[in-house]
Amino acid sequence: MEGYAGMRRYVLENQHLHKRAEMLVEVQGDRDGTKHFEILSEEGWKAAHKHVLRKMLESESDTSRPDTVRKRNSMPRTMSSRLSERNR
Repeated sequence: MEGYAGMRRYVLENQHLHKRAEMLVEVQGDRDGTKHFEILSEEGWKAAHKHVLRKMLESESDTSRPDTVRKRNSMPRTMSSRLSERNR
């Protein structure tokens, strides 16, 4: 992922409430796979920016960190081995 850079545009619409949020984001990736986001612009529904879009970016950044990826990838093997032991 080294050298990875891109732009993303997120749009969130709630047609029932007639609300819309739009966010333009730059994403860059480190050699270890960690993603970093810079919000370039936000328009519209402030609550959606705060409670949905920003949290989504934070979550993606957190889950891209190598320590989190290792934990996530090792979990199924651990659970699988526990299940195998129970079935013996």
